Amino acid sequence: MKTIFAAVAVSLMMSPAVAATAESSCATVGGFATTAMSARQNGVPLSTVLEITSGSPLARTIVLEAYSGPKFNSEKNKTDSITEFGNMIMLTCLKKMT
Repeated sequence: MKTIFAAVAVSLMMSPAVAATAESSCATVGGFATTAMSARQNGVPLSTVLEITSGSPLARTIVLEAYSGPKFNSEKNKTDSITEFGNMIMLTCLKKMT
């Protein structure tokens, strides 16, 4: 998890408007995390999802973190885990940026 936020921090430090872009960047990271967990919960193979990370260490780390958690059967549990994972990643990112 630390790797995710270190990569985001480095990319944001290069930006001239760090404070203004932190929320937007973290929202993007959280959105990707939601997508990764959705793939996990819907049975997409890990190898397939890793192929679309385009060699990004940040994306790869998020995908591996999503696939480290359980896959649920009920739609409610799937939806809850997708939402919670995206929120957790975004919140942690925001905390690291402030």
